[in-house]
Amino acid sequence: MPQRPVLLITRIGEDNFVFDVPTALRAAVLGLAEQLDEELEGDSPSFARLFPTAYPEDPEKDAGYQILSRSELIEIRHSAIDTVRTSANDDEIDGETLDAWMRVVNDLRLVLGTHLDLTEDHRWQPRQDELDHYALYEAFSYLLQHIVEAQLEIPEEELLDLAFDTYPKFDADAESDGGGAPDPRPDNGEPEPNSGK
Repeated sequence: MPQRPVLLITRIGEDNFVFDVPTALRAAVLGLAEQLDEELEGDSPSFARLFPTAYPEDPEKDAGYQILSRSELIEIRHSAIDTVRTSANDDEIDGETLDAWMRVVNDLRLVLGTHLDLTEDHRWQPRQDELDHYALYEAFSYLLQHIVEAQLEIPEEELLDLAFDTYPKFDADAESDGGGAPDPRPDNGEPEPNSGK
């Protein structure tokens, strides 16, 4: 029988959380966040979901919207990444910091999903050269779920039951035949994260 998962983030007050995220997963988030921070002003196709089209039927109107909103969105993302950077080693964080982690982790997930051309088609499978990126996508999905559930104030026992019942074990190393990125989750039989977008 699989071992019950642990919660990575637990609410301990009205606006305080125990942040028990594994070191390897923190490092993975911070490393890619630093890269994103340096490249946000660029026009990489992988950023398409970070700056979605607001008026798909009116390119001229959408161009004006992008000019007005893009710089603000970039500043918001720079600020969130800075918060993640300064709290990367913290064991306890407040709600505002957790919100920043949620924004950054979700942004990284969107970038990876775009880079992988991930679809809702259940037949989609990563290519051999995409396994490392897919393992990160899965790990970030898993972390994002823990962040959202902590914010929702669901009782801890219900969260454990939800996590235990929802996800099978995901083994990134096995998926990549030993050549992929190491699984950044703790080795405690934790479940597979969501694979949807």
